Amino acid sequence: SKMLYIYFSLLYNQTIPCFLHGLNTIVGKITAFPAAKTLISKSIRVVGFFRSSHYWGQQLINEAKNQGITRKLKTHSETRWYTPILLALSLQAYK
Repeated sequence: SKMLYIYFSLLYNQTIPCFLHGLNTIVGKITAFPAAKTLISKSIRVVGFFRSSHYWGQQLINEAKNQGITRKLKTHSETRWYTPILLALSLQAYK
Protein backbone atom coordinates (compact mmCIF):
# COMPACT_ATOMS: atom_id res chain seq x y z
CA SER A 1 0.00 0.00 0.00
CA LYS A 2 2.78 2.43 0.92
CA MET A 3 4.76 1.34 -2.14
CA LEU A 4 1.72 1.94 -4.33
CA TYR A 5 1.31 5.41 -2.83
CA ILE A 6 4.97 6.23 -3.52
CA TYR A 7 4.66 4.95 -7.10
CA PHE A 8 1.59 7.05 -7.90
CA SER A 9 3.02 10.03 -6.08
CA LEU A 10 6.15 9.90 -8.23
CA LEU A 11 4.08 9.29 -11.35
CA TYR A 12 1.82 12.25 -10.68
CA ASN A 13 4.46 14.67 -9.42
CA GLN A 14 7.06 14.00 -12.10
CA THR A 15 5.61 12.27 -15.14
CA ILE A 16 2.36 14.16 -15.70
CA PRO A 17 3.87 17.67 -15.44
CA CYS A 18 6.68 16.61 -17.80
CA PHE A 19 4.12 15.20 -20.24
CA LEU A 20 2.06 18.39 -20.14
CA HIS A 21 5.16 20.52 -20.64
CA GLY A 22 6.12 18.36 -23.61
CA LEU A 23 2.63 18.69 -25.04
CA ASN A 24 2.80 22.46 -24.56
CA THR A 25 6.11 22.53 -26.46
CA ILE A 26 4.70 20.44 -29.33
CA VAL A 27 1.56 22.58 -29.70
CA GLY A 28 3.72 25.71 -29.52
CA LYS A 29 5.89 24.48 -32.37
CA ILE A 30 2.87 23.51 -34.47
CA THR A 31 1.22 26.90 -34.00
CA ALA A 32 4.48 28.63 -34.96
CA PHE A 33 4.14 27.46 -38.58
CA PRO A 34 3.05 30.32 -40.87
CA ALA A 35 -0.09 28.50 -42.06
CA ALA A 36 -1.14 27.79 -38.47
CA LYS A 37 -0.42 31.38 -37.43
CA THR A 38 -2.57 32.67 -40.30
CA LEU A 39 -5.43 30.33 -39.45
CA ILE A 40 -5.31 31.19 -35.74
CA SER A 41 -5.15 34.91 -36.53
CA LYS A 42 -8.20 34.73 -38.80
CA SER A 43 -10.07 32.65 -36.22
CA ILE A 44 -9.27 35.17 -33.49
CA ARG A 45 -10.65 37.98 -35.68
CA VAL A 46 -13.90 36.10 -36.30
CA VAL A 47 -14.38 35.31 -32.62
CA GLY A 48 -13.40 38.86 -31.67
CA PHE A 49 -15.97 40.31 -34.05
CA PHE A 50 -18.85 38.37 -32.51
CA ARG A 51 -17.65 38.89 -28.95
CA SER A 52 -17.21 42.64 -29.35
CA SER A 53 -20.55 43.30 -31.05
CA HIS A 54 -23.58 42.99 -28.82
CA TYR A 55 -25.92 42.91 -31.80
CA TRP A 56 -24.07 40.37 -33.96
CA GLY A 57 -23.01 38.36 -30.93
CA GLN A 58 -26.65 38.01 -29.92
CA GLN A 59 -27.64 37.15 -33.50
CA LEU A 60 -25.05 34.37 -33.46
CA ILE A 61 -26.26 33.09 -30.08
CA ASN A 62 -29.86 33.04 -31.33
CA GLU A 63 -28.93 31.19 -34.50
CA ALA A 64 -26.83 28.73 -32.50
CA LYS A 65 -29.82 28.01 -30.26
CA ASN A 66 -32.00 27.44 -33.33
CA GLN A 67 -29.41 25.00 -34.71
CA GLY A 68 -28.92 23.22 -31.38
CA ILE A 69 -25.33 24.40 -30.90
CA THR A 70 -24.40 24.50 -27.23
CA ARG A 71 -20.67 25.25 -27.53
CA LYS A 72 -19.64 28.88 -26.97
CA LEU A 73 -16.98 30.64 -29.02
CA LYS A 74 -13.58 30.38 -27.38
CA THR A 75 -10.67 32.77 -27.61
CA HIS A 76 -6.96 32.02 -27.97
CA SER A 77 -4.39 32.50 -25.24
CA GLU A 78 -0.67 32.24 -25.95
CA THR A 79 -0.03 30.80 -22.49
CA ARG A 80 -2.48 27.90 -22.67
CA TRP A 81 -1.53 24.99 -24.93
CA TYR A 82 -5.09 23.81 -25.44
CA THR A 83 -6.67 27.10 -26.54
CA PRO A 84 -5.90 26.66 -30.27
CA ILE A 85 -7.83 23.38 -30.05
CA LEU A 86 -10.76 25.00 -28.20
CA LEU A 87 -10.77 27.88 -30.68
CA ALA A 88 -10.88 25.49 -33.64
CA LEU A 89 -13.60 23.30 -32.12
CA SER A 90 -15.80 26.25 -31.25
CA LEU A 91 -15.55 27.69 -34.75
CA GLN A 92 -16.18 24.29 -36.29
CA ALA A 93 -19.45 24.04 -34.37
CA TYR A 94 -20.60 27.36 -35.87
CA LYS A 95 -19.62 26.67 -39.47
